Amino acid sequence: MLDINFETLEEGIEKLKKAVETRNQMGGATYWNICEEDCLRLADKLSATGVNKDLIASIGGWTRRK
Repeated sequence: MLDINFETLEEGIEKLKKAVETRNQMGGATYWNICEEDCLRLADKLSATGVNKDLIASIGGWTRRK
């Protein structure tokens, strides 16, 4: 499990970048999916605190529906 707690928005964004980097290095679908879940939980927390959703989506490599 990745650490998804943060004190500041900047710290949260950096943690998301590192979590996505870790996710992208995972071999095997199971490990990738576990990391993806942590990335999505962190992204949800950032979104709830007001971080721009387009920024979050670009970091995570997700497309955003409009």
